[in-house]
Amino acid sequence: MGKCNKYFVVLMQVLAICCLGLVIYSQTFHGEFLFDDVSFITNNDGVKNVSDVNAISRILSQPSRIVPLYTFALNYHFNRLDPFAYHVVNFSIHIITTFLVWWFVWMLVAPRKRTSEVRLHLRGAVTPTRCVYGYGARVAFFTALLFVSHPVQTQAVSYIAQRFASMATMFYVGALCLYIKGRQLRRSLRSVGVPTKTSGWSVLCFIGAVLFGLLGMFTKEIVITLPLMILLIEFLFFHRKKKINWIYVIFALMGCMIIPFVFSFNFASLLFGTKMSESHPGDVITFGKYLLTQLRVFVVFIKLLFVPIGQNVDYDFHLSKNIFEWPVILSFVFLEFIMFFGLRLAYLAGLFSKRPMGARRRLISTYALIAFGIFWVFLTFSPNLIPRRHVIFEHKLYLISIGFYIALSVGLCALIKNVRKLVLVMAVIILTCSFLSYQRNKIWQGPIPLWEDVIKKSPNKARAHINLGRAYIQRKQYDRAMQHLDKSLGINPLHSLGYNNKGIIYGTKHQYDLALKNFNQALQINPRFYEAYNNRGVVYRDNNHFEEALEDFSKALDLKPDFDKAYYNRGTVYKNKRQYESALADYNRTIELNHQYVSAYGDRGIIHLYQKQYDLAFKDFEKALSLRPDYVEVYVNRGILYGMKGRYDLAIQDFNQALKINKNYAKAYYNRHLIYLKIGEKQKALEDVQKARALGVDVSDEYLETIR
Repeated sequence: MGKCNKYFVVLMQVLAICCLGLVIYSQTFHGEFLFDDVSFITNNDGVKNVSDVNAISRILSQPSRIVPLYTFALNYHFNRLDPFAYHVVNFSIHIITTFLVWWFVWMLVAPRKRTSEVRLHLRGAVTPTRCVYGYGARVAFFTALLFVSHPVQTQAVSYIAQRFASMATMFYVGALCLYIKGRQLRRSLRSVGVPTKTSGWSVLCFIGAVLFGLLGMFTKEIVITLPLMILLIEFLFFHRKKKINWIYVIFALMGCMIIPFVFSFNFASLLFGTKMSESHPGDVITFGKYLLTQLRVFVVFIKLLFVPIGQNVDYDFHLSKNIFEWPVILSFVFLEFIMFFGLRLAYLAGLFSKRPMGARRRLISTYALIAFGIFWVFLTFSPNLIPRRHVIFEHKLYLISIGFYIALSVGLCALIKNVRKLVLVMAVIILTCSFLSYQRNKIWQGPIPLWEDVIKKSPNKARAHINLGRAYIQRKQYDRAMQHLDKSLGINPLHSLGYNNKGIIYGTKHQYDLALKNFNQALQINPRFYEAYNNRGVVYRDNNHFEEALEDFSKALDLKPDFDKAYYNRGTVYKNKRQYESALADYNRTIELNHQYVSAYGDRGIIHLYQKQYDLAFKDFEKALSLRPDYVEVYVNRGILYGMKGRYDLAIQDFNQALKINKNYAKAYYNRHLIYLKIGEKQKALEDVQKARALGVDVSDEYLETIR
């Protein structure tokens, strides 16, 4: 095959992967921020200043995830809170990782001819070359297609916050690719007698592998197994001696200790401390129960890899209590069978031969590659044995699944010798996966489809009902929201968030007594619930109970000193009390914490207007309108400012814009009539003041007569 044809085929394969990925994930690009996206991005002040690395590193108790958090900060710096840009980054990471998986498998299955220690042996098959139509090319390409299209990948890609998992996998596989490339270059150069001319390339590959590994370790803790994976690859594919080189083992174990050493994790507490389960109400996690439960989780993961149906963002997964439960026993037997199968395949591949390794030719057989895939799944699953509050999350499969895809691809290519039949089977599998992924991604378009799906599969989880209720509150569907909040409190009567959200609904409906009752109930359950203090303060403020409101806002700030909403709300109380200096201080603090807090700019502009600091007022009004072009109140206030400065044409223009946005805004009519009076347009002034009066402005008949 000519070089041009080969490059054309590769280009077509690249385009196929990209197009398939775009089709599968196209509907998620305009999805909203969901679940933990709110805490990690929208309500996280730490990511809103890209230059403040210290603030970003303090978002979590350990800086072990600073790399993806910094990418959130970059997203916010360039795109603010536009979910589209965040989804594009997640998708790009997914595509890059797919290409790395493709390259990784290609190097394992179809390496360069001069790499003498790496050869593929199949009964009845031709030794692979670098032909893009050959066995190795088919295995690598099919593995990449599985990775880009399988439904279990959707949670790590479509769920913005799980950039942690996808980015860690990207660095993990990238480090392996660079290590293997450096290893192959080193051995192949020796074999052709070129010890120095290009040996620097292998060194650069090893340095790149180290850098990728370090980036991965500062992305997510799952990269802790990377040194052991390199050791496994070294033993299976490169090591030729009879005895194990313990230097490799020691370095691998030392590499695994980097994360615990750098981040100073309290492993005694992590492993043996008790914690309440977030996966099933009332369960208390202990180390023994968690390990037993993970046997069942592992089986669920394997089931999802083979049959990706019944996926769930928030499983209702109870803990196993003892080893004699039938689900635990069956899961243990099943996993032991898989591990035995992997070891048996490794034995058949000659990996445990008693003969000296140098006395035979090292072969990477189908058995060895399938065994490697099985070992990959077990090894990458192992970090999940450290107890967490959530015993199961599907995004953990993003890294784990690569081993399954390798084993499946190699197995199919070995079993089906006829290329046409093989391509047909592969096409059916990929199309099925793509269809299921496309359907699964429908739930990631917004919070309502997401939590409705969770409730169908986990109807007894209070959190799902609360989150769905909050989604309905945001869409002002208060009756439906109340139904789910009542269900959540029926499941868990001590869920303070449920009472808080009910209080928000009652406050919106001006049923202030019921709102206060629910906020009080939330605070009785959780006295440190700063959001409930803030929300109760809003009710007090709206009812002119300013002292009680100030007390609640100050209490919220004691509990959360960087709570921008509480500063803003306390500033509005000071403004209503005409304590302008205190109001100005709170508005300044609000903007310092959140440069995008539109209302703070608008209200601070009013304070500057009261203090006759017209230039500062104008700057704040301009900033507010740049952030929210439909901010009708600011148009009116800027119109008033123009009127005070004698710029009547601009004042009328702003009042007109306000009425274009809200034709029933009485304040705009009233202030525009004042401008018309100043420029002698009495008839227009009379029409405006009559409209303002009809909309509720207190205008006397005597005043109307003076205009006439």
